[in-house]
Amino acid sequence: MTSDERDSVIEHLWPVPANARAMNAYVILDTARDERIYEFIRSSGLQSQCLYSGRIPIELAKVAPYLLRLEKDHPSTEWLIDAGWGESWGIFLHSGSRIDTLRQHFHSFLTVETEDGKRMVFRYYDPRVFRVYLPTCRIGELKTVFGPVRNFILETDDPSFLVNFRLESDRLIGRHHSLIQGTAEDLTP
Repeated sequence: MTSDERDSVIEHLWPVPANARAMNAYVILDTARDERIYEFIRSSGLQSQCLYSGRIPIELAKVAPYLLRLEKDHPSTEWLIDAGWGESWGIFLHSGSRIDTLRQHFHSFLTVETEDGKRMVFRYYDPRVFRVYLPTCRIGELKTVFGPVRNFILETDDPSFLVNFRLESDRLIGRHHSLIQGTAEDLTP
């Protein structure tokens, strides 16, 4: 990733308009994707919470999903974007809610039930899964998934692009952004 591409991601995480200033930037990271992620979370100095509940063994903690509140000018934020963008480490989002409220919200999606009643882990925090799943949701599901979230920012298959999803007037809106050219185009839902 070039510094211009990183700067473009940062601009999407901390947009200039005044109405965006009340929003916090967060990321849900999947520590199972790379062994560096768990140590990063522990040493980053960023506010974080594991999405799993209770006391979990260290072996599980090292592969669990974590929610982090990002800070714009924090060196850990830059490292995360440089090292993890394009590697499917997680999904970014904006919310005005506190981290504990978001943790509860996202914890509720960790398991799903199949049509035959079987419970399965849902790794929605993998951007490869989330960007395919989200456009398949009906409006009720979208409202549940978004909950306190204003928008989701995800890497695409091509790491020089990102997609920004938001819920507007009971409709999923997706915009595909080039990190290199600074252009954007609407996705058809």
